[in-house]
Amino acid sequence: MPEYFEIMNQSSENLEKTFIQHPADVALDYKLNAADNQLCLALDTPIPKRGGLTFDNKKPLSVGSMVSLKIAPFRPALRVKGVVTYCTKRKDYYQIGVEFMNVDDAFRVRMTEQACYIEHYKNELQKEQGKKISREQAALEWIAICGASFPNPQ
Repeated sequence: MPEYFEIMNQSSENLEKTFIQHPADVALDYKLNAADNQLCLALDTPIPKRGGLTFDNKKPLSVGSMVSLKIAPFRPALRVKGVVTYCTKRKDYYQIGVEFMNVDDAFRVRMTEQACYIEHYKNELQKEQGKKISREQAALEWIAICGASFPNPQ
């Protein structure tokens, strides 16, 4: 069975954190949150340790930067704020890890990422097998294959 999502485990302070890798073929935009003229957290601000979301980016982002994410598999797009907790150089891109400030945002991102992976699954079936299916059928198939093992970064 092919993997339709990637789980990244990072150990930090004896705490296991789970990150969901956002599929590259589904829209995700970010912007640095400069609303308070503050790109990084103050030194005494606790950084969440729940895990979160990773995405690939052409440019590095500074750890501690506040970002606003827009995840848009459907309309309306999910908009959520988070903190960059890691940035890892890969061959020709950077992998950015973002954690969310509360459990509700982490839950909303998880639900949206499931929709992203269902859309990715639908696209892959079309591209690799020439199989066209509805979103509803893709959701039923994807949930049967991957739903129970989809990570929960809370």
